Amino acid sequence: MVQVSTKARDGLLFAANPDYMSRNEFEVLARSLSRYEPIDEAGRMLATAASEARSGQEYLDLWGIEDARTWDPTPLWDELTIATRCEIPLGKTAVGNKPLWLDIKQDAEGGVGPHGMGVGMTGSGKSKLARAIVMGLAIKHPPEMMKILLGDFKGEAEFTGLEGLPHVVGVVSNLGDSLHKLDRFQDVVEGEMELRQEALKRAGFESVLHYEQARARGAKLPPIGVLVMVLDEFSELLSLKAEMGPVFDQVGRLGRSLWVSILNFSQRAETGKMAGLIAQQSYAIGMKVKDAGESRRALGSPVAYDELRNSPPGSAILAVDGEYTKFRAYYTQATFQPPKRRKAEKVATEGYPVDVHRFTSEIAPLPEDLLKIADTDEDAEDDVEDAEDFFDDDMDLPLGAEAPTVESVLVRQIAKFGKGRTRGDMWLPALDDTPEIPLSELTKEYWGREWTQVIADGGLVVPIAREDNPRRHTQEVVCLDLSGAGGNIGITGKTVIGKSMTAQAVMLSLAHSHSPQRVQFYGLDFGGGNTARNMAGLPHVAGIAGGSDPEKVSQVVIEVEKLLRRREREWELAGININTFRARKFGASPEEVPDDGHGDVFLIVDNITAFKNFNLDLHDRVARLAENALAYGIHLVVTNDSWLSIKMGDKLGTQIELRLSSHVDSKCRDKELARRLPDVPGLALQRNGLQMRIGAPYQVRETIAKETEDQATKDAVAEIARAWSDLGCQQTRQLRMLPDKIAYEDMGPAAPGTLKLGLGQTTFNTVGIDIARYPHFWAAGNSQSGRSTLLRTLLRSITETFAPPNPEAPSFDQAQILLFESDFELMDSVDERYKVAYANTKPEILSICEALAQALTKRRPPSDLSDREKRLWRPAAPRIFVVVDDLDQLTVTGKHGGKQSALAPLIEQMARGQRIGFHVLATTQASNFYQTGKSNKVISAMDDAGVSALVMDSEKKETYVGDIKGAVRVPGRGEFWTRKGRELVQVAQTLPPDEVLEGRI
Repeated sequence: MVQVSTKARDGLLFAANPDYMSRNEFEVLARSLSRYEPIDEAGRMLATAASEARSGQEYLDLWGIEDARTWDPTPLWDELTIATRCEIPLGKTAVGNKPLWLDIKQDAEGGVGPHGMGVGMTGSGKSKLARAIVMGLAIKHPPEMMKILLGDFKGEAEFTGLEGLPHVVGVVSNLGDSLHKLDRFQDVVEGEMELRQEALKRAGFESVLHYEQARARGAKLPPIGVLVMVLDEFSELLSLKAEMGPVFDQVGRLGRSLWVSILNFSQRAETGKMAGLIAQQSYAIGMKVKDAGESRRALGSPVAYDELRNSPPGSAILAVDGEYTKFRAYYTQATFQPPKRRKAEKVATEGYPVDVHRFTSEIAPLPEDLLKIADTDEDAEDDVEDAEDFFDDDMDLPLGAEAPTVESVLVRQIAKFGKGRTRGDMWLPALDDTPEIPLSELTKEYWGREWTQVIADGGLVVPIAREDNPRRHTQEVVCLDLSGAGGNIGITGKTVIGKSMTAQAVMLSLAHSHSPQRVQFYGLDFGGGNTARNMAGLPHVAGIAGGSDPEKVSQVVIEVEKLLRRREREWELAGININTFRARKFGASPEEVPDDGHGDVFLIVDNITAFKNFNLDLHDRVARLAENALAYGIHLVVTNDSWLSIKMGDKLGTQIELRLSSHVDSKCRDKELARRLPDVPGLALQRNGLQMRIGAPYQVRETIAKETEDQATKDAVAEIARAWSDLGCQQTRQLRMLPDKIAYEDMGPAAPGTLKLGLGQTTFNTVGIDIARYPHFWAAGNSQSGRSTLLRTLLRSITETFAPPNPEAPSFDQAQILLFESDFELMDSVDERYKVAYANTKPEILSICEALAQALTKRRPPSDLSDREKRLWRPAAPRIFVVVDDLDQLTVTGKHGGKQSALAPLIEQMARGQRIGFHVLATTQASNFYQTGKSNKVISAMDDAGVSALVMDSEKKETYVGDIKGAVRVPGRGEFWTRKGRELVQVAQTLPPDEVLEGRI
């Protein structure tokens, strides 16, 4: 203190004598400080910080909270009554500096009404006020009695940090980027109103007030409570979707009896779009606005503009029934200042127990009562924990905050004590905003089992997806019931949208809940190969084939067809159907049943359009399976890019629709919903308009990079396979494929009069040439395709099927062989007893054919026979087999100078081959078949007379006979064709005795 006079002013007394500074000393100090000037910004910052700190402490003091870190909100919650609900502290009044409370109950209950609005320009402090209101609701009300729905329709961070409150049932934000979510928000709001009305109807009450009063009297009813919707930038919502205006008008009208309140904040009052809701609003809060007109539209007076234009952020005016109250909103985001005084000091300093006394260098003893106070607490030396020590290191701080705020501390405590008292969210995250849902999460939720706890028979009910039902506020597991009419599945969607993934999820879910004996899979993978690669490890998989393996593709179809035909035959004889089959084979008390080694069989066709383009015949055969196979426990799972191009679409009882290239193709009742479906892999739309997210076929929760998804699926498959192996379950019977080689000696018997050819793919029995029906035979193949081996086999088959010629007793059951080739490869393959002629030059062959043609003309029935006898007549002479290797090489110059085949003289007789016992068995090159084969008159004559053919390794672009196209095949393999059908055959091998045949079966 500077002493300017030796005498104090009258009436001025000091509690203690101060230390003085002389006037000269003070002048020296003042001059030394004069070089410094105050900075306005620093002053403002210090003032703001001080103001915010005071405001934060004022907010804690309002609720009587001494230390927010250890505060327990339950006493406040327990004090709440129906009469004291919905009272919200807004801030401190400008006059009197008293707390301003807003009661949003109905006016009949003493409140101002449930609905209101807030208006303020950017920077006016709307978000501060909104957050304070939310915190006030959460502090005063237990979670079961207060639900808060927050909406920020322009940004994303307005309510960040408040989502941790157990009262908050959803934070709706940034809908402008995803317009389909506007429909979802409308469903959520309307759905909440419906749920409340349904609850009242069930309980027999007209309003929530009467309902909750009954609860208060002891009625055993679940709480309904209050719903407060705090919506920021409400005008932005209306500009995005004007239809929301009438929705909130309806909420406004019904909200009074249903205890639903709306508090919307905007930068301006949308008096046109909000006309209906404004009529329902009974209070308004005006903050700083850009002009008097905005204030007048919101408050009915220019007062907000006039009085707040120079006020700091957070200043506001509450308007109720023409009365205006100016206040400063509570600030809950102030940095939390924890008590740092020692416990003993806190006790000792209360009431100033140490009297004022002169400051000297002498030691003064402390009062005895102070020492006693300090001694009563043995822990007096322990500091109260600092904020940094009290909070976990991973505590979520408010956006941009470096230390906990009053709000974050309170949120933490409310969440701690409110745990278990919530009733579920209203606004659940949209499925397109969530990461992939692992299939294991869905199976665990439905079955209550871990991924490796497999189930022997789940009844063909499989969890596959999570459904979003915003109207009911649920996201429940969707299960497919494949036991009945829904047993066939269709999956459609645009390119790279998750069709194959969905098919794999179906397979994996079935494998988790059904044993390899209960369910089996066959697959045709034309969707890129992932299904075949990823699912191959399942013990349920009998076989999956792709376009690179045509033989396996046809084998898959054949196996399923065989199973269907067998069940049709055996079940009819046994008098059973699919239900009795399942009950007898897999039920609690198994009974005898025709056992075909299968349970329910699923044929998966991934990309059926590509499969159709690959092989139309096989596609049509698969389509025919859809007609009745389901009745015999054979299911189809088909993926495609469109519903329209699926031939058996109406037979697919379960339909999963991902995003389509054209929403017009959608099966959904509302095509517009299909158009708005987000372009997210695995996100599907149901016919009822609800979205569902297919479970990703793996079991880890964290987001998986695209390049590791397949590996994650394979890992999940391996876990399932290991689980079944640990239970002692054997792998299902694998798809049987034709061997690359088969010895002639290993072939079974053929039908009488049939030349053995090889092993057939359909029944794995001997396939032969029925010369009684098809007198001629030709085979086309590339070099090294096995043509010569084929003829060697046929030569042996002739000698086994027919007797050698007997001149003394000629018979139609005998055979003669004429062998033509361009080298000497087959010369030793003919039994000399049968051989009539052998030639390997064109002139010789032509000469022999001319002579043979003359001889064959004599094989005619006697002229005196009746027509019937002529038809049945057969010559009493051996059959004649002309066996030709490389028919395409036997071109010669004819009598008139033109080119012709050396076998041309026999063409006329070929037409009578069946009746006179004349047969041509020939091979030809597959390349350029159109020129060398189809235009070859010998082959044409054989075709006209009745032929069977074998297309071996050949050109893919060529069509050889019927609709058989060429294909790359192993030596000896070929597609055997007759007018009755087609079948893949492995030709049997006949080798010289000194050679060893490898690969016998």
